[in-house]
Amino acid sequence: MSIISEEFGSKDIRGGGKRVLIDPIDGSKNAISGLPLYCASIAVADGDTVGDITQGYVINLLSGDEFWAEKGAGAFFNGQCMQSQQDDVMRVVAFEAQMPPRDLPLLLPLLRAGRRVRCLGAVALDLAHVAYSSISVFYTNAPSRSIDFGAGVLFVREAGGIVTDSAGNAIDAAALDLHRSVNLLASGNSRLHEQALRILSVQSG
Repeated sequence: MSIISEEFGSKDIRGGGKRVLIDPIDGSKNAISGLPLYCASIAVADGDTVGDITQGYVINLLSGDEFWAEKGAGAFFNGQCMQSQQDDVMRVVAFEAQMPPRDLPLLLPLLRAGRRVRCLGAVALDLAHVAYSSISVFYTNAPSRSIDFGAGVLFVREAGGIVTDSAGNAIDAAALDLHRSVNLLASGNSRLHEQALRILSVQSG
């Protein structure tokens, strides 16, 4: 297998094979700051792109809550099957802003559409909670790394949700590595996703 980790880069074991993405602490700035919201994330893939991910696992390192998914077999939270939000009400919109002066003006139209707004500071947990239906829509307009979002993308899809970039394009071709590649828009269902895309389209236009 090939292991990809922020701590030591990429390493082939016994000639390579499956790719395993390991992020020991997603939300490291939260951890450093003493904010109790961070997790470990693992994704396993048969190839070298996001579309090749077959398994994902995330554990909230404070609460011990576990999320996992297997391609074609569903997504689970502490052993219970997850289903993403089914209606089209934007109850909670979550976001990440790596550079607030740059990112927040682009985010504001979507944030205004939500009844509540949250910024967790850990992309893997953002996506896990879209799958769990506690977040309606999640958006980050800055390019993210597959090591952060790989497992979460599988969660959302297996729970019935949708993940694309902010223009509605598929992200399956994004490489599994340590480089920032695509921005992310994740929604509980197609109706929520279409609403979010319309709002972002007006903003970008």
